[in-house]
Amino acid sequence: MLLNAQDGPAVGVMRDLDETGNLQFETAVHIPPGTRVDVQSDGDFSASGNAMYCRPSGNTFMIGIRLCPNRRLEPRFEAAGTIRLRQIDSADWASADVRHISLSGTGLTTDQQFQPLTLVRVETSSWFRFGKVCYCYPTDDDRYAVGIIFVTESFDRSTPVVET
Repeated sequence: MLLNAQDGPAVGVMRDLDETGNLQFETAVHIPPGTRVDVQSDGDFSASGNAMYCRPSGNTFMIGIRLCPNRRLEPRFEAAGTIRLRQIDSADWASADVRHISLSGTGLTTDQQFQPLTLVRVETSSWFRFGKVCYCYPTDDDRYAVGIIFVTESFDRSTPVVET
């Protein structure tokens, strides 16, 4: 499983799941208590929570994660492809690789850093949407993982839209 925290991703092995839904992971990376952690498996499972503790265990750390209730209203699908995005107040486009997408948002990897809460335009060859950056953190390959929540419906790319 992959644990994404504020300092970037870390590979972890799930060691326990208690009766209240709290997870315990073993990882080589120290994740401070209180840190928001996104958990992603190779399959369709993903969840978010907060680190409750981080205890040394030999050369690794045991991390307890209290999961947040699932707020997803629709499923997330793994996806591949390239899109363009830019800040609303900028003319400069960035290319991004799509990691996953749902009706309410998308996860991307790009060379450009975007600040959380930045409003962006996300564009494919056939549609575009406006969204808000909810997270952006560096990856191991000197790129950035960016999560975007869509704030509008999809527009056909031929639709003229005046941005203010």
